Amino acid sequence: MRGIAAHLAGMALIALAAPAAAQESGPYIAADAGAVLPVEFSSDIAGVREDATSTGKTGWGASLRAGYRWDWLRTELEGSYQSFGADEISVATQGLPAGGESLANGSFPYGGDFSLASLMANTLAEFGEEDGARFAIGGGVGRSWMQADTALAGSTIAHLDARDSEWAWQALAEARVPVSERVDLGLRYRYFSTLEFEVDDTLGRDTQFELATHSLSLGLTVRFGGGREAPMIQPSAPPVAAIAPAPVRRPPPGPRLPPPVPCETGPYIVYFDWDEAAITIEAEQVLDSVIRAYANCGNASVMLAGHADRSGPQGYNVTLSQRRNAAVRTYLADRGVPGNMMAAEAYGESRSRVPTSDGVREAQNRRVEIMFGPGSGS
Repeated sequence: MRGIAAHLAGMALIALAAPAAAQESGPYIAADAGAVLPVEFSSDIAGVREDATSTGKTGWGASLRAGYRWDWLRTELEGSYQSFGADEISVATQGLPAGGESLANGSFPYGGDFSLASLMANTLAEFGEEDGARFAIGGGVGRSWMQADTALAGSTIAHLDARDSEWAWQALAEARVPVSERVDLGLRYRYFSTLEFEVDDTLGRDTQFELATHSLSLGLTVRFGGGREAPMIQPSAPPVAAIAPAPVRRPPPGPRLPPPVPCETGPYIVYFDWDEAAITIEAEQVLDSVIRAYANCGNASVMLAGHADRSGPQGYNVTLSQRRNAAVRTYLADRGVPGNMMAAEAYGESRSRVPTSDGVREAQNRRVEIMFGPGSGS
């Protein structure tokens, strides 16, 4: 048991040490069902420690979960049910009811069922590709309610007809793949263990035992909230004003000067990755065209308008817009645009280019708009 917990803890440390990409957050519900393999367990009978050893048959289990994903961390509340049959029991000294008033010692076929209904609080660390396979490991603690109805095979007298509840814990590992935008198909492993139940057998003798199971189940997870981020739409560079050809010289008038190239005031739009203020390669191409166009506008004022999508808090999105403005200002100033001619305004999520619901990521809303010309920076 300690080995399993240590192994899962090691996997968690490896997962948390990996570079963490920003992931979506939001509530979810899940359901799964599958096979349950009970672990061999010992029973104390009438004060005699480990006087009996029992095995069980493969059974079944199911669970319902509701939780919330906090980026790479998930917390959830789980209700589960497990049922498995008794298979064989060996008793050393105290004997089991075998019919009449006789008690039997030895190894015997064992009949009946055990069931566990549990309510658990779980925490899991999640890692993997946002739009591909994802993995999670973690554990949980809670309460389990046990029911046992057993007897020696062929006996008309029951051995256990008991109910009890006790604290329980579990170790979890799962893998999921998306089957639609909000639904995942998953495979879930669980090691489940209770503390010691204390009941009376049908002869009134104090009987104590712990139950543990391995289970493997298949299930579906339905996610709510923002959904996965839309694919990045790559902006195309705005056209650069063409230089008019020199007119044909005709004597006797003197040579004519080419007409001035008009000042293309924009707007020029630079897009950013989600939750980022770094200038991308595509953004560099747009900004380079801004610098070329600015040469035709003299010392015109330049206005930077920073924006964010609605996937984060409003205050944070204003700060993110300021960071994006600062990145654009630095890029332009380093390449000759006068810094004292630039002004900036951060709008956060208040002026979406593509209207969305709150919490939705939208690539076209993560931008800085650039305009210059007479009065644009005032």
